[in-house]
Amino acid sequence: MKKGILFVDDEPRVLDGLKRLLRGMRNDWDVYFATSGREALERLNKEPVDVIVSDMLMPEMDGAYLLGEVMRRYPHTVRIILSGQAERESVLNSVRHAHQFLLKPCDMQTLKKSISRAGALSDLLVNERLKKVLSRIQSVPALPAHYARLIDELGSPKASIKDIGQIVSQDMGMTAKVLQLVNSAFFGLTQNVSNPAQAVSILGLNTIRALVLSVKVFSMVNEDDLQRYELTDIAEHCLAAGLLSKELAVMEHQDMNTVDEAFLSGVLHDCGKLMLAANLGEDYEAVVAYKRENHVTAWEAEKLVLGATHAEVGAYLLGVWGLPESIITAIMYHHEPEIYKNTQFHPLTAVHVADYLLRAMDISHTGEKVPSLSENYLFQIDAYDRLPAWWEAGEMMIQDDANAT
Repeated sequence: MKKGILFVDDEPRVLDGLKRLLRGMRNDWDVYFATSGREALERLNKEPVDVIVSDMLMPEMDGAYLLGEVMRRYPHTVRIILSGQAERESVLNSVRHAHQFLLKPCDMQTLKKSISRAGALSDLLVNERLKKVLSRIQSVPALPAHYARLIDELGSPKASIKDIGQIVSQDMGMTAKVLQLVNSAFFGLTQNVSNPAQAVSILGLNTIRALVLSVKVFSMVNEDDLQRYELTDIAEHCLAAGLLSKELAVMEHQDMNTVDEAFLSGVLHDCGKLMLAANLGEDYEAVVAYKRENHVTAWEAEKLVLGATHAEVGAYLLGVWGLPESIITAIMYHHEPEIYKNTQFHPLTAVHVADYLLRAMDISHTGEKVPSLSENYLFQIDAYDRLPAWWEAGEMMIQDDANAT
């Protein structure tokens, strides 16, 4: 089906230029134009769209307010800000409402790619109820210990960007949000950043402080929810999976970008569990109860109870946030990698194997059923004979961690 795209800008010449440039997309998109926020909302009231692309500075109703209204009224719509470099402060105020940020003037290839990807991702999560819940997310839940450390560091007169980067790297929610921002076209980077500490360094201390203390892009997970939804165990497992995924990539002589993406994919592979637990409450409690009573994996329980899994939820959310496709692939398919028809080592390989090894060695203590290892996938990429060496690497990592504590 064709996707509906709405462009909003108070300058008619900008919209006229877009009309000319986008004529070649009319077989794929139904494109609409509005010259104000009010006109955009009137258009959406008649016919909702899949993606809205809005200018930031407009009279009467600015882009941040408009996207806030779109989020409230039409949560399934992917929201993109198209803004000028001089409007950075205004853009920061829109962080809670926008999925992606593009820099004006934006080259047509970047614009088309961002919109096409956002439209395609809208089909990824078939459960419309979950899609609406996730599309309303304004702040990312962070574990209390990490959140408290970050607030203390930012409040210190000796605040260190290095220490802040380390804190962010240990929390999957913080990592996801920081990477969403730094990888947006608004920052004009020539390649994706997959290292959360590097992302913090690029954003800078003042931006991080504004995002956390003023815009409040992070929220602290309720202490009662930590045990109820096993969030501490999930976070510890994800960090361990990130470290082991990185080690596996190093062992396979991958380039530094793949090593960073393997680490990040491991840290984020179960972020969908955090998003579901933080936003669905009792519904996700039913998932946890089903998992315990029937001794199945969380992935299997989610599929039966919710009709969608944490893998789909995580891939959808981070996908509309614009994270690299290799990371989205690793998150989406880490339980069923054979669906992704690659023929060589990939961040997906690292995460699938690391997740299996850590569960098999039972260091996460959740009592969850060990997920299946796809031997067909390992044969598909000609890596089955590497499994003993990878197992040994996992054992060594766990032993080193035990010795350190």
